[in-house]
Amino acid sequence: MVDAPHPLIARLRAWSVPLTAAATLALGWLFLALDISSVLAAPLVLPELAVGLQALLLPVACTVMLAKRRAPLRALAAGTALFAVDLALGGSLGMLLVLIDLLHAATLHTSDRGRRALLLLVAAVAVVGTLLTFALTGDARQAVLAALSLFAVLATPYWWGLAVQRERARAALEAQRADDLAQLAALEQHGAVREERSRMARDLHDAIASELAAIAIHTEAALAAPAPARASLETIRAASLRSLEQMRSMILVLRSGGDPPAAPDRLTDADGILDRARELGLSVTLEGDPPPMPVAVDQAAGRILQESLTNAMKHAPGAPVAVRVARAGDALTLRIDSAMDAAGAFAPPPSAGLGVRMMRERAAALGGDLTAGPDAGGGARWTVRATLPLHA
Repeated sequence: MVDAPHPLIARLRAWSVPLTAAATLALGWLFLALDISSVLAAPLVLPELAVGLQALLLPVACTVMLAKRRAPLRALAAGTALFAVDLALGGSLGMLLVLIDLLHAATLHTSDRGRRALLLLVAAVAVVGTLLTFALTGDARQAVLAALSLFAVLATPYWWGLAVQRERARAALEAQRADDLAQLAALEQHGAVREERSRMARDLHDAIASELAAIAIHTEAALAAPAPARASLETIRAASLRSLEQMRSMILVLRSGGDPPAAPDRLTDADGILDRARELGLSVTLEGDPPPMPVAVDQAAGRILQESLTNAMKHAPGAPVAVRVARAGDALTLRIDSAMDAAGAFAPPPSAGLGVRMMRERAAALGGDLTAGPDAGGGARWTVRATLPLHA
Protein backbone atom coordinates (compact mmCIF):
# COMPACT_ATOMS: atom_id res chain seq x y z
CA MET A 1 0.00 0.00 0.00
CA VAL A 2 1.35 3.41 -0.99
CA ASP A 3 1.65 5.90 1.85
CA ALA A 4 -0.41 9.10 1.56
CA PRO A 5 1.67 12.17 0.64
CA HIS A 6 2.33 14.92 3.14
CA PRO A 7 -0.61 17.39 3.36
CA LEU A 8 1.58 20.25 2.12
CA ILE A 9 2.72 18.23 -0.90
CA ALA A 10 -0.86 17.19 -1.66
CA ARG A 11 -1.97 20.84 -1.47
CA LEU A 12 0.84 21.94 -3.81
CA ARG A 13 -0.14 19.24 -6.30
CA ALA A 14 -3.74 20.40 -6.24
CA TRP A 15 -2.64 23.96 -6.98
CA SER A 16 0.16 23.06 -9.41
CA VAL A 17 -1.73 24.11 -12.55
CA PRO A 18 -2.72 27.64 -11.42
CA LEU A 19 0.68 28.14 -9.81
CA THR A 20 2.41 27.16 -13.07
CA ALA A 21 0.17 29.52 -15.03
CA ALA A 22 0.88 32.38 -12.60
CA ALA A 23 4.63 31.75 -12.71
CA THR A 24 4.61 31.68 -16.53
CA LEU A 25 2.68 34.97 -16.64
CA ALA A 26 5.12 36.61 -14.24
CA LEU A 27 8.16 35.40 -16.23
CA GLY A 28 6.60 36.47 -19.53
CA TRP A 29 5.90 39.97 -18.31
CA LEU A 30 9.39 40.16 -16.82
CA PHE A 31 10.94 39.21 -20.17
CA LEU A 32 8.85 41.86 -21.94
CA ALA A 33 9.79 44.49 -19.34
CA LEU A 34 13.51 43.67 -19.66
CA ASP A 35 13.21 43.57 -23.47
CA ILE A 36 14.82 40.14 -23.55
CA SER A 37 15.19 38.85 -27.12
CA SER A 38 12.09 37.75 -28.97
CA VAL A 39 11.69 34.68 -31.17
CA LEU A 40 11.91 36.71 -34.40
CA ALA A 41 14.35 39.48 -35.14
CA ALA A 42 11.52 41.95 -35.82
CA PRO A 43 7.71 41.95 -35.69
CA LEU A 44 5.91 41.07 -38.88
CA VAL A 45 2.93 43.35 -38.13
CA LEU A 46 2.27 46.39 -35.95
CA PRO A 47 5.85 46.84 -34.70
CA GLU A 48 4.96 49.94 -32.68
CA LEU A 49 2.22 48.09 -30.73
CA ALA A 50 3.90 44.67 -30.56
CA VAL A 51 5.04 44.71 -26.94
CA GLY A 52 1.72 46.01 -25.60
CA LEU A 53 -0.28 43.46 -27.58
CA GLN A 54 2.02 40.66 -26.43
CA ALA A 55 1.52 41.76 -22.82
CA LEU A 56 -2.26 41.50 -23.36
CA LEU A 57 -2.11 38.13 -25.12
CA LEU A 58 -0.01 36.52 -22.40
CA PRO A 59 -2.72 36.52 -19.64
CA VAL A 60 -5.17 35.00 -22.12
CA ALA A 61 -2.68 32.22 -22.92
CA CYS A 62 -2.00 31.59 -19.21
CA THR A 63 -5.75 31.33 -18.64
CA VAL A 64 -5.87 28.64 -21.34
CA MET A 65 -3.24 26.74 -19.35
CA LEU A 66 -5.80 26.17 -16.60
CA ALA A 67 -7.65 23.72 -18.89
CA LYS A 68 -4.59 21.69 -19.90
CA ARG A 69 -5.60 18.67 -17.79
CA ARG A 70 -9.35 18.68 -18.41
CA ALA A 71 -9.12 19.32 -22.18
CA PRO A 72 -5.44 18.99 -23.18
CA LEU A 73 -5.87 18.94 -26.97
CA ARG A 74 -8.30 21.88 -27.01
CA ALA A 75 -6.00 23.85 -24.73
CA LEU A 76 -3.07 23.09 -27.04
CA ALA A 77 -5.07 24.19 -30.09
CA ALA A 78 -6.03 27.46 -28.41
CA GLY A 79 -2.47 28.02 -27.20
CA THR A 80 -1.08 27.34 -30.68
CA ALA A 81 -3.44 29.93 -32.19
CA LEU A 82 -2.37 32.51 -29.62
CA PHE A 83 1.30 31.66 -30.25
CA ALA A 84 0.78 32.22 -33.99
CA VAL A 85 -0.65 35.71 -33.30
CA ASP A 86 2.19 36.43 -30.87
CA LEU A 87 4.73 35.17 -33.42
CA ALA A 88 3.43 37.69 -35.96
CA LEU A 89 4.16 40.37 -33.35
CA GLY A 90 7.74 39.11 -33.00
CA GLY A 91 7.17 36.17 -30.65
CA SER A 92 7.70 36.55 -26.91
CA LEU A 93 9.56 34.08 -24.71
CA GLY A 94 6.59 33.97 -22.31
CA MET A 95 4.27 32.75 -25.05
CA LEU A 96 6.89 30.19 -26.06
CA LEU A 97 6.88 28.86 -22.49
CA VAL A 98 3.09 28.58 -22.67
CA LEU A 99 3.31 26.55 -25.90
CA ILE A 100 5.96 24.20 -24.44
CA ASP A 101 3.89 23.62 -21.31
CA LEU A 102 0.68 22.96 -23.27
CA LEU A 103 2.45 20.50 -25.60
CA HIS A 104 3.90 18.64 -22.60
CA ALA A 105 0.49 18.51 -20.89
CA ALA A 106 -1.26 17.31 -24.06
CA THR A 107 1.27 14.49 -24.49
CA LEU A 108 0.92 13.51 -20.84
CA HIS A 109 -2.86 13.64 -20.44
CA THR A 110 -4.28 12.64 -23.82
CA SER A 111 -4.95 9.13 -25.14
CA ASP A 112 -2.55 6.94 -27.12
CA ARG A 113 -4.35 7.92 -30.30
CA GLY A 114 -3.95 11.58 -29.39
CA ARG A 115 -0.23 11.09 -28.73
CA ARG A 116 0.24 9.51 -32.15
CA ALA A 117 -1.55 12.46 -33.75
CA LEU A 118 0.65 14.89 -31.79
CA LEU A 119 3.81 13.11 -32.98
CA LEU A 120 2.73 13.45 -36.59
CA LEU A 121 1.86 17.11 -36.01
CA VAL A 122 5.23 17.87 -34.39
CA ALA A 123 7.07 16.19 -37.26
CA ALA A 124 4.98 18.03 -39.84
CA VAL A 125 5.58 21.43 -38.20
CA ALA A 126 9.34 20.77 -38.01
CA VAL A 127 9.53 19.79 -41.69
CA VAL A 128 7.31 22.63 -42.90
CA GLY A 129 9.18 25.20 -40.79
CA THR A 130 12.52 24.00 -42.09
CA LEU A 131 11.38 24.11 -45.71
CA LEU A 132 9.74 27.50 -45.23
CA THR A 133 12.92 28.93 -43.71
CA PHE A 134 14.98 27.66 -46.63
CA ALA A 135 12.44 29.03 -49.12
CA LEU A 136 12.44 32.49 -47.53
CA THR A 137 16.17 32.81 -46.89
CA GLY A 138 17.74 30.50 -49.45
CA ASP A 139 20.37 29.73 -46.80
CA ALA A 140 20.87 26.07 -45.91
CA ARG A 141 22.55 26.99 -42.63
CA GLN A 142 19.53 29.00 -41.59
CA ALA A 143 17.28 26.09 -42.52
CA VAL A 144 19.37 23.69 -40.41
CA LEU A 145 19.31 26.08 -37.46
CA ALA A 146 15.55 26.40 -37.85
CA ALA A 147 15.18 22.60 -37.89
CA LEU A 148 17.27 22.25 -34.72
CA SER A 149 15.34 25.05 -33.00
CA LEU A 150 11.98 23.54 -33.93
CA PHE A 151 13.14 20.13 -32.76
CA ALA A 152 14.28 21.52 -29.42
CA VAL A 153 11.07 23.51 -28.92
CA LEU A 154 8.58 20.88 -30.06
CA ALA A 155 10.18 17.44 -29.67
CA THR A 156 11.62 18.01 -26.19
CA PRO A 157 8.28 18.66 -24.39
CA TYR A 158 6.68 15.84 -26.39
CA TRP A 159 9.42 13.39 -25.36
CA TRP A 160 9.30 14.65 -21.77
CA GLY A 161 5.52 14.16 -21.53
CA LEU A 162 5.76 10.73 -23.17
CA ALA A 163 8.43 9.61 -20.67
CA VAL A 164 6.41 10.80 -17.69
CA GLN A 165 3.25 9.11 -19.04
CA ARG A 166 5.06 5.78 -19.52
CA GLU A 167 6.56 5.97 -16.05
CA ARG A 168 3.12 6.60 -14.56
CA ALA A 169 1.67 3.70 -16.54
CA ARG A 170 4.48 1.45 -15.34
CA ALA A 171 3.90 2.52 -11.75
CA ALA A 172 0.17 1.86 -12.12
CA LEU A 173 0.89 -1.62 -13.51
CA GLU A 174 3.28 -2.33 -10.64
CA ALA A 175 0.67 -1.19 -8.13
CA GLN A 176 -1.98 -3.35 -9.81
CA ARG A 177 0.42 -6.30 -9.84
CA ALA A 178 1.13 -5.80 -6.15
CA ASP A 179 -2.60 -5.72 -5.43
CA ASP A 180 -3.15 -8.88 -7.50
CA LEU A 181 -0.34 -10.67 -5.67
CA ALA A 182 -1.77 -9.59 -2.33
CA GLN A 183 -5.23 -10.86 -3.31
CA LEU A 184 -3.73 -14.12 -4.60
CA ALA A 185 -1.82 -14.59 -1.35
CA ALA A 186 -4.99 -13.92 0.63
CA LEU A 187 -6.91 -16.47 -1.46
CA GLU A 188 -4.15 -19.05 -1.03
CA GLN A 189 -4.10 -18.44 2.70
CA HIS A 190 -7.88 -18.71 2.84
CA GLY A 191 -7.74 -21.96 0.87
CA ALA A 192 -5.03 -23.35 3.12
CA VAL A 193 -7.07 -22.47 6.21
CA ARG A 194 -10.16 -24.13 4.74
CA GLU A 195 -8.17 -27.24 3.82
CA GLU A 196 -6.68 -27.42 7.30
CA ARG A 197 -10.10 -27.02 8.87
CA SER A 198 -11.45 -29.79 6.64
CA ARG A 199 -8.56 -32.05 7.64
CA MET A 200 -9.08 -31.30 11.32
CA ALA A 201 -12.82 -31.95 10.96
CA ARG A 202 -12.15 -35.31 9.29
CA ASP A 203 -9.60 -36.33 11.91
CA LEU A 204 -11.82 -35.24 14.77
CA HIS A 205 -14.79 -37.05 13.27
CA ASP A 206 -12.78 -40.22 12.67
CA ALA A 207 -11.19 -40.18 16.11
CA ILE A 208 -14.26 -39.45 18.23
CA ALA A 209 -17.39 -40.37 16.27
CA SER A 210 -17.08 -44.14 16.58
CA GLU A 211 -16.47 -43.98 20.32
CA LEU A 212 -19.40 -41.63 20.92
CA ALA A 213 -21.64 -43.82 18.79
CA ALA A 214 -20.66 -46.83 20.90
CA ILE A 215 -21.40 -44.89 24.06
CA ALA A 216 -24.84 -43.91 22.75
CA ILE A 217 -25.73 -47.45 21.69
CA HIS A 218 -24.60 -49.15 24.89
CA THR A 219 -26.22 -46.47 27.02
CA GLU A 220 -29.46 -47.20 25.23
CA ALA A 221 -28.95 -50.91 25.89
CA ALA A 222 -28.19 -50.33 29.57
CA LEU A 223 -31.27 -48.17 29.98
CA ALA A 224 -33.47 -50.79 28.32
CA ALA A 225 -32.14 -53.68 30.43
CA PRO A 226 -34.29 -54.77 33.38
CA ALA A 227 -31.20 -55.18 35.56
CA PRO A 228 -27.88 -53.36 35.61
CA ALA A 229 -25.96 -54.40 32.47
CA ARG A 230 -22.38 -54.50 33.69
CA ALA A 231 -20.94 -55.43 30.29
CA SER A 232 -22.55 -52.43 28.61
CA LEU A 233 -21.37 -50.12 31.37
CA GLU A 234 -17.81 -51.43 31.06
CA THR A 235 -17.95 -50.87 27.30
CA ILE A 236 -19.23 -47.34 27.88
CA ARG A 237 -16.41 -46.64 30.30
CA ALA A 238 -13.74 -47.99 27.93
CA ALA A 239 -15.13 -46.00 25.00
CA SER A 240 -15.27 -42.85 27.14
CA LEU A 241 -11.63 -43.26 28.18
CA ARG A 242 -10.54 -43.77 24.58
CA SER A 243 -12.53 -40.70 23.51
CA LEU A 244 -10.89 -38.61 26.21
CA GLU A 245 -7.45 -39.79 25.19
CA GLN A 246 -8.10 -39.05 21.54
CA MET A 247 -9.54 -35.65 22.43
CA ARG A 248 -6.42 -34.83 24.44
CA SER A 249 -4.31 -35.80 21.43
CA MET A 250 -6.34 -33.54 19.16
CA ILE A 251 -6.04 -30.65 21.62
CA LEU A 252 -2.26 -31.13 21.73
CA VAL A 253 -2.17 -31.02 17.94
CA LEU A 254 -4.17 -27.79 17.84
CA ARG A 255 -2.07 -26.14 20.51
CA SER A 256 1.34 -27.18 19.18
CA GLY A 257 0.65 -27.19 15.45
CA GLY A 258 2.63 -30.41 15.10
CA ASP A 259 1.74 -33.87 13.93
CA PRO A 260 -0.62 -36.01 15.98
CA PRO A 261 1.10 -37.64 18.96
CA ALA A 262 -0.61 -40.95 18.24
CA ALA A 263 -0.36 -42.69 14.88
CA PRO A 264 -3.70 -42.79 13.01
CA ASP A 265 -5.43 -46.03 12.18
CA ARG A 266 -4.07 -47.87 9.16
CA LEU A 267 -5.42 -50.67 7.02
CA THR A 268 -2.28 -52.70 7.70
CA ASP A 269 -3.40 -52.62 11.35
CA ALA A 270 -6.87 -53.81 10.43
CA ASP A 271 -6.84 -56.38 13.22
CA GLY A 272 -6.76 -53.61 15.83
CA ILE A 273 -9.62 -51.77 14.16
CA LEU A 274 -11.71 -54.96 13.91
CA ASP A 275 -10.98 -55.94 17.53
CA ARG A 276 -12.31 -52.59 18.76
CA ALA A 277 -15.41 -53.05 16.62
CA ARG A 278 -15.96 -56.52 18.05
CA GLU A 279 -15.64 -55.13 21.56
CA LEU A 280 -18.47 -52.76 20.67
CA GLY A 281 -20.73 -55.62 19.65
CA LEU A 282 -20.15 -56.05 15.90
CA SER A 283 -19.52 -59.41 14.28
CA VAL A 284 -16.79 -58.64 11.77
CA THR A 285 -14.98 -60.93 9.33
CA LEU A 286 -11.96 -60.01 7.21
CA GLU A 287 -11.14 -61.54 3.83
CA GLY A 288 -7.83 -60.82 2.11
CA ASP A 289 -4.56 -59.28 3.19
CA PRO A 290 -3.57 -55.64 2.63
CA PRO A 291 -0.90 -55.32 -0.10
CA PRO A 292 2.15 -53.08 0.33
CA MET A 293 1.02 -49.48 -0.05
CA PRO A 294 2.11 -45.89 0.61
CA VAL A 295 1.47 -44.48 4.07
CA ALA A 296 -1.13 -42.00 2.80
CA VAL A 297 -3.16 -44.78 1.19
CA ASP A 298 -2.75 -46.97 4.27
CA GLN A 299 -4.06 -44.24 6.57
CA ALA A 300 -6.95 -43.28 4.29
CA ALA A 301 -8.05 -46.90 3.90
CA GLY A 302 -7.86 -47.37 7.68
CA ARG A 303 -10.03 -44.31 8.24
CA ILE A 304 -12.55 -45.51 5.65
CA LEU A 305 -12.71 -48.94 7.31
CA GLN A 306 -13.18 -47.40 10.75
CA GLU A 307 -15.92 -45.03 9.56
CA SER A 308 -17.74 -47.84 7.75
CA LEU A 309 -17.72 -49.96 10.91
CA THR A 310 -18.94 -46.98 12.92
CA ASN A 311 -21.86 -46.51 10.53
CA ALA A 312 -22.67 -50.21 10.71
CA MET A 313 -22.69 -50.05 14.50
CA LYS A 314 -24.95 -46.98 14.45
CA HIS A 315 -27.57 -48.37 12.12
CA ALA A 316 -27.40 -52.11 12.74
CA PRO A 317 -25.70 -52.85 16.08
CA GLY A 318 -24.80 -56.50 16.48
CA ALA A 319 -25.28 -57.34 12.78
CA PRO A 320 -22.56 -59.19 10.84
CA VAL A 321 -20.13 -57.14 8.77
CA ALA A 322 -17.90 -58.51 6.00
CA VAL A 323 -14.68 -56.74 5.06
CA ARG A 324 -12.85 -57.62 1.85
CA VAL A 325 -9.42 -56.31 0.90
CA ALA A 326 -7.81 -57.00 -2.48
CA ARG A 327 -5.46 -55.63 -5.05
CA ALA A 328 -6.74 -54.87 -8.56
CA GLY A 329 -3.83 -53.90 -10.79
CA ASP A 330 -2.30 -50.74 -9.39
CA ALA A 331 -5.20 -50.06 -7.04
CA LEU A 332 -6.36 -51.18 -3.63
CA THR A 333 -10.00 -52.23 -3.38
CA LEU A 334 -11.77 -52.17 -0.04
CA ARG A 335 -15.36 -53.39 0.37
CA ILE A 336 -17.44 -53.38 3.54
CA ASP A 337 -20.87 -55.07 3.54
CA SER A 338 -23.21 -54.57 6.47
CA ALA A 339 -26.89 -54.84 7.26
CA MET A 340 -29.04 -51.81 6.49
CA ASP A 341 -31.45 -52.72 9.26
CA ALA A 342 -31.10 -54.97 12.23
CA ALA A 343 -33.84 -56.29 14.42
CA GLY A 344 -33.66 -54.62 17.75
CA ALA A 345 -35.28 -52.08 19.99
CA PHE A 346 -32.55 -49.46 19.79
CA ALA A 347 -32.95 -46.38 17.62
CA PRO A 348 -29.81 -45.24 15.80
CA PRO A 349 -28.09 -42.24 17.38
CA PRO A 350 -28.41 -38.86 15.68
CA SER A 351 -26.07 -38.36 12.73
CA ALA A 352 -25.15 -35.32 10.62
CA GLY A 353 -24.38 -37.47 7.56
CA LEU A 354 -20.73 -36.39 7.48
CA GLY A 355 -19.19 -39.86 7.53
CA VAL A 356 -19.83 -40.88 3.93
CA ARG A 357 -18.91 -37.43 2.63
CA MET A 358 -15.59 -37.47 4.48
CA MET A 359 -14.83 -40.97 3.21
CA ARG A 360 -15.38 -39.76 -0.34
CA GLU A 361 -13.14 -36.75 0.29
CA ARG A 362 -10.36 -38.99 1.58
CA ALA A 363 -10.57 -41.22 -1.49
CA ALA A 364 -10.76 -38.29 -3.92
CA ALA A 365 -7.75 -36.60 -2.29
CA LEU A 366 -5.63 -39.61 -3.31
CA GLY A 367 -7.06 -39.83 -6.82
CA GLY A 368 -9.43 -42.69 -6.00
CA ASP A 369 -13.16 -43.00 -5.62
CA LEU A 370 -15.70 -44.32 -3.15
CA THR A 371 -19.31 -45.37 -3.44
CA ALA A 372 -21.71 -46.11 -0.63
CA GLY A 373 -25.29 -47.31 -0.87
CA PRO A 374 -27.63 -50.32 -0.94
CA ASP A 375 -26.20 -53.45 -2.49
CA ALA A 376 -27.17 -53.70 -6.16
CA GLY A 377 -27.75 -57.42 -5.74
CA GLY A 378 -30.78 -56.78 -3.57
CA GLY A 379 -31.38 -57.44 0.07
CA ALA A 380 -31.10 -55.18 3.05
CA ARG A 381 -27.34 -54.75 2.70
CA TRP A 382 -25.30 -51.55 2.71
CA THR A 383 -22.06 -51.66 0.71
CA VAL A 384 -19.09 -49.33 0.78
CA ARG A 385 -16.60 -49.74 -2.09
CA ALA A 386 -13.34 -47.79 -2.13
CA THR A 387 -10.70 -47.86 -4.85
CA LEU A 388 -7.42 -46.20 -3.99
CA PRO A 389 -4.33 -45.97 -6.24
CA LEU A 390 -1.30 -47.71 -4.79
CA HIS A 391 1.09 -45.19 -6.36
CA ALA A 392 -0.32 -42.20 -4.40
